[in-house]
Amino acid sequence: MFLAASDGTCAVGRKAISWPGRLDPALVTKLDAALASSLTSARNLRSRMNTLASELASDQKKIAQLQAAFASETRVSARVKTLDELSQQTQKELQQGLDGDSSFLSTISNVLKKLTDTDSSVVSNLK
Repeated sequence: MFLAASDGTCAVGRKAISWPGRLDPALVTKLDAALASSLTSARNLRSRMNTLASELASDQKKIAQLQAAFASETRVSARVKTLDELSQQTQKELQQGLDGDSSFLSTISNVLKKLTDTDSSVVSNLK
């Protein structure tokens, strides 16, 4: 589009177009109403967008908290598993120790019995 010369003529090969000097008042009223409605809708959309952004930020904080809680729970679960493994190992070592003590006591008992038998035998031989 080009601007016509001051006398209203166009250059060769170009065609003049014009805009009506005056618009229909009913059309202007409709356009104003449509524009006002569009502006209201845009404001409502902006408000809703701000609300959604706020909700998104809140949801992201909740997600971060849940992720932290999950990580903490995972660490606790791993710790419990480790403690359970240690407990099982401790029980095994305790059982081995008790078995060793039992064997030791049995051996001591046998030695004491033989000593008693020997003492009895010596006393019998002395009589």
